Amino acid sequence: MAAVPRTADAPDGASADDGLHTRLTGIADALGTLLAGYEPDRVTGPDAASLLRLFVRIERMGATGKALSAHRAAAAEVHRAGGHRTTAHWLAEQTGDSVGDAIETERLGEALSAQPAIDGAMRQGRLSRRKAAALAGAVAVDPAAEADLLQRAESQTLREVRDACARVRSRARSAEEEARRHERLRRDRTCRTWTDADTGAFHLAATLAPDDGARVLAALEAASDAVFLAARSAGTRDSLDNRRADALVALATGDHHRSGRRSGASVHVRVDLDALRQGFAGSGQVCEIPGVGPVPVQVAREVMGDALTSIVITDGTDVTTVCRLTRHIPAAVASALLERDPTCVVPGCDRADHLEVDHWQVDFARGGPTAWWNLAHLCPHHHRLKTTGRFRLTGGPGRWRFTPAAGPPDDEPGQPELALSG
Repeated sequence: MAAVPRTADAPDGASADDGLHTRLTGIADALGTLLAGYEPDRVTGPDAASLLRLFVRIERMGATGKALSAHRAAAAEVHRAGGHRTTAHWLAEQTGDSVGDAIETERLGEALSAQPAIDGAMRQGRLSRRKAAALAGAVAVDPAAEADLLQRAESQTLREVRDACARVRSRARSAEEEARRHERLRRDRTCRTWTDADTGAFHLAATLAPDDGARVLAALEAASDAVFLAARSAGTRDSLDNRRADALVALATGDHHRSGRRSGASVHVRVDLDALRQGFAGSGQVCEIPGVGPVPVQVAREVMGDALTSIVITDGTDVTTVCRLTRHIPAAVASALLERDPTCVVPGCDRADHLEVDHWQVDFARGGPTAWWNLAHLCPHHHRLKTTGRFRLTGGPGRWRFTPAAGPPDDEPGQPELALSG
């Protein structure tokens, strides 16, 4: 391995790394020796899970050192020695990553120098590169949000962290800036198609403003449900992506029967009452489409008259008083449930599509009411595990637990499933 060049501020005859290069080489060699003798088939499942967590920590620490070193290399313009066009092109050659990934790594290293809390979490291996990149972008526009976002990042999935960061960025913009951003997204809309020369597969990629994307997504989900029912009747088992592809074709070709257009697909918008009154989302306020992201309050106002749109106003009607003794879920309760549980409530699961409503406290078969307090969103997989009695859901909003049926009693503390995503 080549020696690390001295930096401009290193004293004569000394290396600025102060032996770091030598020590890291020893650590890398030792890890290589350990991996050379690692036989996964000889360890138990729990031991493999424990080793996985250690390797994740090592990987995160490596990503931290990579980002910090990339930033320093960029400042020293080391790419010029090899004739590379930019630091990103030099870094991509060094790492084998794409130029885009290299640019993200370089930017993260630069951000860490101004965000000590995120920097510290990454150095300890508590934060992944993708989560750190999301946090860095949000903290850059609102430094006061760093502590809260960092706390979320260590327990939430990558998707949840990105959603929280999107809210922070949205709140940091003025109403005029948010409106201009939304208009720019609408102006820059695209829909591209091409055919892969090697496989012959047809590809389609679209970029839309959030509210338009939500309308497309709602129609696609409703259509994929119709495709699923048709496939199940025919005894066909396809993946969700397969069904969505069929649904897209059905929608585009006007196949009303298979596209499910009459199923009442709707877009849900969540907005705080004060934000709706003042025309913009202030500190701590939200105006967003669950599963899509923040939108300007003006967008919420414009769609309020749309029959295919439901608005959840957080200080509005007390939906907790609505209750039915049938499986039918009143529209107000369904909208409030989507606002409270935009994804599967199981810790570590952030699936937001095809959610099923579970009577989690008192089962419907035992007389459980279809009331807001008794309902929770679960993805099909976790709903199946709970329905078959293999797992149970306890805790409630903000403190959900999903534990094996043979686990601790309800009154004893349980451990949520470990989430290593992101």
